[in-house]
Amino acid sequence: MLQLPPSGQPHYTVAFSPDGRWLAAGGLGSAVDFWDLHAPSLPSRRVGPFSATVIRVQFTPAGRLVLATTERAFVFEFASAGAPLSLQGDLPRSSRAVCSPDGSSLATVGAVVTTWGLRGAVPVVRRRHNIFTASDAAFTGDSRLLVASEEGITVLPESGGTGHQIPVSGCPHRIACSADGDLAAVLALGNLSVWHLPTRAAVVDRYARTHGGWLSVAFAPHGRRVVTGGIDGTVAVWDAAGSGPPLRTFQWDLGPVYAVAFDQNGQCAAAAGRAGALVWDVDD
Repeated sequence: MLQLPPSGQPHYTVAFSPDGRWLAAGGLGSAVDFWDLHAPSLPSRRVGPFSATVIRVQFTPAGRLVLATTERAFVFEFASAGAPLSLQGDLPRSSRAVCSPDGSSLATVGAVVTTWGLRGAVPVVRRRHNIFTASDAAFTGDSRLLVASEEGITVLPESGGTGHQIPVSGCPHRIACSADGDLAAVLALGNLSVWHLPTRAAVVDRYARTHGGWLSVAFAPHGRRVVTGGIDGTVAVWDAAGSGPPLRTFQWDLGPVYAVAFDQNGQCAAAAGRAGALVWDVDD
């Protein structure tokens, strides 16, 4: 486990760069912190502050960094990070945001769910989806959008339309998707469930009070593991298709763990929360 130097802000979102060298985390301080994992003892670099809380940082395969606050979206050329380059645009008030894997689209969750195109000089509205109880969203590798709401999982096709719903009990509040788009992990109250999207069937539906209070969830790129972060500081690694207890459970001094992420090969994971950020080898 590698504890990173504290940056002084609670982090709500965390992401690895494509080459695994950098870890980016943004949060309540309306800024993004970057740690060089090749020199992890060095203090973080910081971009910001922005005008509002950072709710999403996500690297594109080309190494750009998409950043969303509760009010605006930015794209940085990370190699020369310091000022946003290709895009700045206003968004409706949002509580969650997610970028498509190729960096071409952004989805924001607010009063409604909105998808935006990011290829131009400013974000362009593509579609608005009247899902009024949405709490989170995730993109699949083929650009479908998964929305978690009181109704369960809504799967919206890239071409538009109403999509279809998968009922999930317990008011889902977080969702993550495997890289191939076949599996979705959902947090709902004390439940961690994994769903096979093509068949709309639950692969696993766990309920364990001792591991409840989950705040964050991420899928490994290969789809075999899921990591969760808890309100009590617990971090757990799960077999995505297994019904047993966590493969590993950790208790670190992060406070509530608001964000978790895997690197590109699924060997390392990161957790970020109220009191800092860290990375670890999930096979250790």
